[in-house]
Amino acid sequence: MEIISELEATTHIVNFQNFSVKELGTTMAWAKQYQILRRLHLQLVQNQISAGTENRSDPIHDELIQQEKTCLILQELLTIEIWKNECLLKVITKPEDFKPQSILPLEIILEHELTLLAILNTITYHADALDSLGDDALDLIDYCHRSLNVILMSEETNNQNSDGTETISGLLIKHVKDNRLKIAEMSLHILFNITNNFKSVPVSALNRIQNVHNFPCLLVEISHQSPFRNGEQAFFDGTWHPLPSNSRQLPKTESIIFVILFNLIADTDNFEKYEMSSTNLATLMKFKEKISSQHLLEQFGFLTQLKAHLDYLTVQGDSFITQHNNKQSTGLIVSIEPDTRDQILRKNRNLVAVAADQMRFWMTNGKNFIPKFSKEIGKSFDLEMIDQLKNQVDTANINLNKTTPAAPPTCKCGKVAMNRCGRCQVKWYCSRECQAGDWKVHKRSCKV
Repeated sequence: MEIISELEATTHIVNFQNFSVKELGTTMAWAKQYQILRRLHLQLVQNQISAGTENRSDPIHDELIQQEKTCLILQELLTIEIWKNECLLKVITKPEDFKPQSILPLEIILEHELTLLAILNTITYHADALDSLGDDALDLIDYCHRSLNVILMSEETNNQNSDGTETISGLLIKHVKDNRLKIAEMSLHILFNITNNFKSVPVSALNRIQNVHNFPCLLVEISHQSPFRNGEQAFFDGTWHPLPSNSRQLPKTESIIFVILFNLIADTDNFEKYEMSSTNLATLMKFKEKISSQHLLEQFGFLTQLKAHLDYLTVQGDSFITQHNNKQSTGLIVSIEPDTRDQILRKNRNLVAVAADQMRFWMTNGKNFIPKFSKEIGKSFDLEMIDQLKNQVDTANINLNKTTPAAPPTCKCGKVAMNRCGRCQVKWYCSRECQAGDWKVHKRSCKV
């Protein structure tokens, strides 16, 4: 299924441009670029499904790299983030002054952030895309840090009118909150891509992840608070899925946190760059308790190595922190400060005035602008094509997950077995007592 032709995609990618904060949702040129980028993302997804496990070259991915447009996509993402946190906030806090005929442009801007992030998530899986970002990769790391911090904060606001109906501010706040977990999930995937390809990002990226933002402790806290779980539901693939509380299956969002922590902690070269403190050590020990469950170690083999490393830290004396940090001080750390977001802020110094201008535009020109705006963005919403693509994605996910987790093994006494024979790693038991009682029989077949 072709959503956008290769020739059309190439033409549009070449003509990509930067937009100011004020132009978001207020110009037809921005609306056109929105619908093009959305169709490009859908085509990227389609190409991934078609490729399957084959290592094919993606023409859209290659063109974005060749035309040096990855930095532009990141800049557009940061521009929307600034608009969301600075301009939209002004709209929400003054609902009595903002009564447009439609909030469609604002909703589309919020959705555009997800599209841009999804494109970056897809292409940064390959090292050449990270390499093409250059020093801007540091801005991407900072964005991921801000996005993950947000989901640890809880806010309660009254978003209804006196008659119980939803206010405009309430609708927009709900949209922003609904997007937070989606943004955080994609930020985790991007962080996974970066930690898998440290050689493709600036030297200072590792120091920024490990020490400036202290991602190891942040990820442990996210794992501890479990914002991606809600009762018997788990959030992954952009939505909530049923997951019984007694399930031994680990959701994708939680498992990717484990993988990132493995990359940062179990890798000797990466861990040596981590500034250790008593607080950091205590946080890592809290994470060790979480991954000590036998069924987790069985599901994820790499956790055994991670746990072994944390066990090693546990038995170290009081002098370990000093010795570890002294080793680090012998190396040279090249520090580069991200500048892309700051450049955008410097170009848009008076964001209060920008917000006022946008509100005025949507209220005074809405009658003429909204129909044209809707028609342009509607070009990316072919419902039949989207349904077909969704069915393909669902089928791909089903095929990927066909191998369902096996039921918990049963001990010879009938109870659930949580421990294996340490010698052969084959026979399961519920307790040491059952294992000792079965030894006379089992020792004949027990082999190391």
